[in-house]
Amino acid sequence: MKHIKAQNVKLLLSINDVIATLSAKQYAQSCNVIFDGTVGQHFRHIIEFYQSILETNGSEICYDNRKRNLELEMNPNIAITVISRAISQIEYITSDCNIQLKGNFSETDDSAFQSINTSLERELAYAFDHAVHHLALCKIALKQMGIAVQKDLGVAPSTLRQRNLVCAP
Repeated sequence: MKHIKAQNVKLLLSINDVIATLSAKQYAQSCNVIFDGTVGQHFRHIIEFYQSILETNGSEICYDNRKRNLELEMNPNIAITVISRAISQIEYITSDCNIQLKGNFSETDDSAFQSINTSLERELAYAFDHAVHHLALCKIALKQMGIAVQKDLGVAPSTLRQRNLVCAP
């Protein structure tokens, strides 16, 4: 649990660093390379997955029914505040626990929810991977807007390790 907590905290801190460099206009600017979405929308999406996990109280997570807070995609200061709170909550976690993941994986049946056994640690691992992939999209959009970002933003740890092996003398 120690490593996944640390990696999530590190990732969320890097997201806060990126958001802190953006004006409200840049944060909410439509970008064609992400299908006219905004980086703010992607950051909101990442944040809401973490909120879903951290608000479970060890019982059930349903990403489908998460609260969608449009302020998180429009106001970078609110996003930074919420991410900072999530970091504190992750740091406070002392042990893993079993959780039920409730989801609807049907494209046509609104009532096709099912439950899957999972754990807090597994969902933190999922949130981490999920965030990395959304950050890759954010990186593309930010680069198109002419905003410099960290070279490793949106790159999975396994890819970074592989790159280091290939580049090692």
